[in-house]
Amino acid sequence: MPEFISPKGNPEIWEEKPEGYFTSAEWFEAHKEEMAKAAREARIKEIDAELLQYDLKSIRPLRAIENGTDETDDHERLVGIRRLAEKLREERKELVEKG
Repeated sequence: MPEFISPKGNPEIWEEKPEGYFTSAEWFEAHKEEMAKAAREARIKEIDAELLQYDLKSIRPLRAIENGTDETDDHERLVGIRRLAEKLREERKELVEKG
């Protein structure tokens, strides 16, 4: 039996399409904007979590540099973290601008 989407967005199995129900293709077409917005919002949250992780990863090398106990890889690690964070911030900015 085919599946149809109720007006509330619930998939249901019916022999024939009930009035007011959608095929999957119709439902996705009618809701593509809100689904795209939800996907952007979810990605922004992922980026925020990744940026927080980069902040946490930078604490130890920064503390070592501040205390004068840093090693060469501490500086390299911070540069790498900064580059990754810059890419994420740019992606986040683009997502926010799209709305």
